[in-house]
This record gives sequence, structure tokens and C-alpha cells, in this order.
Amino acid sequence: MEPNATARSIGLLLAAGSGRRFDSTAPGRKLEQLIDGQSVASRALGTLRASCDAVLVAARSLTAPIAQEAAAMGVKVLVPEQSSLGMGHSLAALAAAVPEHFPQAETLVIALADMPWIEPATVRELVSASRAGNVIAQPAFDGEKGHPVVFPASYAAALASCTGDTGARDLLRQNADHLRLVAVNDSGVVRDVDTPADLPPRR
Repeated sequence: MEPNATARSIGLLLAAGSGRRFDSTAPGRKLEQLIDGQSVASRALGTLRASCDAVLVAARSLTAPIAQEAAAMGVKVLVPEQSSLGMGHSLAALAAAVPEHFPQAETLVIALADMPWIEPATVRELVSASRAGNVIAQPAFDGEKGHPVVFPASYAAALASCTGDTGARDLLRQNADHLRLVAVNDSGVVRDVDTPADLPPRR
């Protein structure tokens, strides 16, 4: 993949989790569940592609359905070596790849593949808020903090140091004075797929 010198907003999609709470016997199965004919992960990927200049995906393997779909679209897919140790390792791998592939990046959108109901307009609003104030922008719906979280690209090195299963949570806490909560009218920012009960009834 040649460096993209024009992309400014970069979506980092975390799709390498095991989803043990959904189905402990079939890692990754929850991301393949269909909502209106489209998989959970595919919907999340579509949101980022519609709202960011470019996307990087962390997947469990190159043969995972979301990895194959992303690759077919020309989206760069990474398979983090330590993804089994928690999402922080996947986030670190994606953030570390940003300077090489997107040297002019301005904002990094940290998105979870098990959150399929976020509207692209919401992501664009968060990106604009981050750029306008050079701040970390996090959505809030009815007072509840949600995802995705948008970081200025200057945080790439710090994000590349994330470990464990808390993602960027520690980084958010350490930089609370640079965090801006953005109230949004989008319940998708606080709605994920954790167990089968979180999926809508089959029609």
C-alpha cells in the first residue's frame, strides 16, 4: 500500500477481538451477525468509509470476513501479533502504522467494530470538533460517554503505546484537560453488540 498523502481523517477500526461474551466457542462470531442483511463489522466499516478520508482495520486474521471485505475495498488490514491480549494492542498496531501510510493525518477516529449503529454524520461532527479545538473529541448521548473517540494525530505515538484490554482509556484519563465531550443525538454511540440479546429480533 502506497502512502496516502491526502488523507487527513483516518478511521482505525478495532475488529480483532474474540467476542467471548457473545460466543466463547466461536471467536469473532458476533462481528459476522447480520443486521438488515449486513454484518455487524461491515456496518461499522461502512460508517468509517463514509465519514473518514481513509481507514485502517485490525482483524484477527487475513481470512476473517471483515478482513477480506476491507481488502477487497482497498482498505489496509493489519493482524496485530498480540491482539489476543486485548484491544489496546490492536489499537497500538494501527496507530503505529498511521505515519507510514498517512503522513498528513490530522485526526484519528478510534472505532469499535461491534458498534454498528453509529451514523456517519456523527463521526464527521466529532472530527470537526477535534480539528476546531485541537482536542480529543468524545461523543455523549443523554449524558453517557460513548464511541468513537477522535484524537488529534499528534497522539499517534501515545496511542501506539497502548496495551491490555482498556484501549485508550488510560490515555483519556491522563489527558482529561484536552478532552471535549460532544453531545450528539445518536444513540448508536452508546450501543454495542456484546451478547446475542443486543441484536435486533430477526424478521
